[in-house]
Amino acid sequence: MKMNVALLRKIQDKIRDVPGQFIMTQFFTNQRGSFGRYAIPNCGTAACIAGWAYTLHKETNPKKAWDELEGSTGGLESMGAEILGLNLVQAQCLFYESSWPKQFRSDEKDRSSDEYLKDLPARAIARIEHLIQTGE
Repeated sequence: MKMNVALLRKIQDKIRDVPGQFIMTQFFTNQRGSFGRYAIPNCGTAACIAGWAYTLHKETNPKKAWDELEGSTGGLESMGAEILGLNLVQAQCLFYESSWPKQFRSDEKDRSSDEYLKDLPARAIARIEHLIQTGE
């Protein structure tokens, strides 16, 4: 299976360009921060790395992608792995922040805090780059 570097780069671009539409606590969400205190730009739905892989592959936006899945993200991990050309171990180590190499993880326990949300996009972009460069 060949890694889909072009799509991984598009995901990096989305995260960089619209960080308010990126989250790692769920595949898709319409709430960002505690009690949804931050508005999510564009379609009002944020996506994680796997969610963005699916969204960009379908050439749509996160809200439409989530609607297409009828709100159920079961199987999105394996779909994301296939779309990105990753084996399941690589996918799990990319799609779940708790499985990221230590240098990319946050020590912040509150995944809705300002501090966590502020540096999440940069850490995710670096994590994706690490995968592209090392395969890990």
